[in-house]
Amino acid sequence: MIDIAVQYSNAEAGKTISVEPLDGGQIIAPAKNLIVSSDGTIHFKFHAGHSPGVYQIALRTGGQELGLQFWVRMMNIREQSASD
Repeated sequence: MIDIAVQYSNAEAGKTISVEPLDGGQIIAPAKNLIVSSDGTIHFKFHAGHSPGVYQIALRTGGQELGLQFWVRMMNIREQSASD
């Protein structure tokens, strides 16, 4: 699980941002729609799936959509043994 902070301009403060995982994974936040704080940020946590590949998150407000991409790579046998 990773902590994510997204910086918008201060002029965006008070706007509602819809956060949606597009390729699986889970958003951990107080609500599906987040409010941009007075300093222009939103904060949430993301838990990607277990399968290797890309995991995308859509951030939508009004007519604007931003995307975040995270990659999960496949561990090789040595890495798996070391983490056990």
